[in-house]
Amino acid sequence: MTSMTVVPLSPACAAEIKGVDLTKPLSDAQVAAIKHAWGKHLVLVFRGQTLTQDDQLRFAAYFGELGTRKKAPEKLRHRAEGIQQDHEKVLLVTNIKVDGEPIGAFGDGEFWFHIDSGYSAKPYNYTFLHALELPSTGGNTLFSNMYKVYEAVPPALKAKLKGKRALHIHEYNRSRQASHSGDLSGTPHAYHPVFITHPETRRKSLFVDRLMTVAIEGVDADESAAMLRELYDIGERREFLYEHVWQLGDFLMWDNRCTIHARTDFPKGERRLLRRCTVEGAALYEEPRLPALENFIARLRGVWAAHSDDETRMKAAKPLLEAFVLDDSVKANSRAWPSTEGRKNLRLYVDPDYEFVINAVVRVPGRTGSVHDHADAWVLYGIVDGAESLERYDRIDDASRSGYAEIRLASVTTGTQGKVDLVAPYAIHAEQGGPARSAAVILRSRPLGEGTVLQNSYDAKAKTVTQRYGPEQIPYELRF
Repeated sequence: MTSMTVVPLSPACAAEIKGVDLTKPLSDAQVAAIKHAWGKHLVLVFRGQTLTQDDQLRFAAYFGELGTRKKAPEKLRHRAEGIQQDHEKVLLVTNIKVDGEPIGAFGDGEFWFHIDSGYSAKPYNYTFLHALELPSTGGNTLFSNMYKVYEAVPPALKAKLKGKRALHIHEYNRSRQASHSGDLSGTPHAYHPVFITHPETRRKSLFVDRLMTVAIEGVDADESAAMLRELYDIGERREFLYEHVWQLGDFLMWDNRCTIHARTDFPKGERRLLRRCTVEGAALYEEPRLPALENFIARLRGVWAAHSDDETRMKAAKPLLEAFVLDDSVKANSRAWPSTEGRKNLRLYVDPDYEFVINAVVRVPGRTGSVHDHADAWVLYGIVDGAESLERYDRIDDASRSGYAEIRLASVTTGTQGKVDLVAPYAIHAEQGGPARSAAVILRSRPLGEGTVLQNSYDAKAKTVTQRYGPEQIPYELRF
């Protein structure tokens, strides 16, 4: 199997994925690697693909429930329906007509910046687009990184918009903003927070676009218009954009919760055909993280920026984790954390730049932990509530026999809230539960889990060592 490579395409966002044939079923490890790259780059490009409709839908389904094409109201249906759109999960983005009738929708000319289905209560999480026919020039797709845009919003404007919602309306136009005067009952529309927290990356994003976002709820009309103009302009600044120049066979996928996109004009009369499918989404929330977690993340990012090697970073991070697990708000929050029995971790945060991970675990009383290592990762383990013990082991055989290992217990340390242990790469250890429920936070120098890196698991009695992926990662948000 050809190894997958990720090639960044611009400083703003987007990366090309090489070494993956999307016409074939993918392994769990491949899907995990693609999703990891997606979280980091927001837009992924696969060149030279020749996908059937079934191929495209099968691939998209790896990432969630396939989205159903939204039907326009009767009065707007002529702008959105085509005579060859015969699959409820597929939209043909095209200007092609047969006997004067469009076969798809949204075909000609420029298309302003927008969010796919941002006008619905639960916008699509993801969009997938495959190039089947292209004009000689133009029809490029522009993507804006709305994480970076959020960071660029002036602090005073951020303060004014904190907690505000904006109205998104879709009139199935491409380069004219919707009207929000009069009765909207027959026009698709929804309110969303101006700023959202991405439910997976936990990063803040601006959820506003020029085409469909028309008003800020509870704000005077003139002030609302002025604030939105400023947000539109920031969102479309060249420094935040990646422009994709399409080639036949290109397959693109993007996250609608942290990007907006637009289309440039192209020669009228030249054919353009792309096939789109989506993945369903959920309601969006501003929901700030627990302030203690926000502060912990910010301080960790400072450590990672200041040092280049993981050992130094983790040693510098140890007092930060000690302070975090001693925070009263974290302990109070931990009492609502769900059980992680069955080799699970709660994933609180994955840093998009440095890739360190903050996990949490909840152990039942008397829980017996497995003996294992963390492969090449450095790990800090901090107790938030209850009591636990850490067992450390020495390997006493020469590691020359595959699958065979003799290990000996070297030390046991027990602690309660505030105790933090540093575990080096390949250090053999086990965490054991105490007499009551316990909770802990884990800081990892890199992602571990399904599809990442194989870890060693030891059986002292059987004298065996086997390899397996780390715990299942369950996204979980520490909310204020």
